[in-house]
Amino acid sequence: MKRPRLLLADEPTSQLDAESSHSIADLIREVALSGTAVLVAAHDEGLSASADRVVHMKDGRIGDGRGSSNE
Repeated sequence: MKRPRLLLADEPTSQLDAESSHSIADLIREVALSGTAVLVAAHDEGLSASADRVVHMKDGRIGDGRGSSNE
C-alpha cells in the first residue's frame, strides 16, 4: 500500500534501543503528516509527545488524558 488511510501500530518501539525508537517515532510522524491517520498503542510515553490526541487506559477504564473523571 502506497498511501494507506490508517496505520495501526501496537508497541512499535518496544524492545528497541533509544536510537531505533527515535527513528520509528520519526517515521510515524512523517506518515501522520502525509495525511494518514495513525493509531498507536504503546507504553512508551515518549511517543505521545507529538500526538494530536492521547488517550490513557488505567485499570480497564479509558480517559482522555485531560483529567477526566474516568481516567
